[in-house]
Amino acid sequence: MKKKLSKFSVLIIAIACLIPLFFLWLFINLMNSVNTPNG
Repeated sequence: MKKKLSKFSVLIIAIACLIPLFFLWLFINLMNSVNTPNG
């Protein structure tokens, strides 16, 4: 195992954890915009 590969895998894991959080934040904003009545 190379040390460069481990740093790269940590970056991949961080991105893989951030992407669902981003979509969750987007979904929450979408639900909030739907729930609030904008006349």
